[in-house]
Amino acid sequence: MSKSPEEIALEALAAVRSGDFENLKPLLSDNIIYEDPRLTRRGVVAIKALFEADRQAFTDLDCEISGLMCEGSSVVIERVDRFTMNGARYSLDIVATFEVNEAGKLESFVQSFDAAQPLSG
Repeated sequence: MSKSPEEIALEALAAVRSGDFENLKPLLSDNIIYEDPRLTRRGVVAIKALFEADRQAFTDLDCEISGLMCEGSSVVIERVDRFTMNGARYSLDIVATFEVNEAGKLESFVQSFDAAQPLSG
């Protein structure tokens, strides 16, 4: 593995933030599993469809990392996402866990969060 699990997780997060699936795709294993409180998706094709749907629903995405922990092939990132949905600005606290396999690909990407909170003003 030429990149560390931390570098791979941060690169994946940057691709999600920028809305560029083509930069995310090479980081994903063929058997990638994505989970969040809404759903579970397996495989690159399913994740691409979810990615594209989310990019249409949420705009102006900004991520602020507030914590990062790495142990072995596991990376946990705490962050606050801010985005626009249906004309309103929201904030969402997220804990994301990335598992990187021996080939340096994401094997799983699990996000935990509660409902997004509207930002005032």
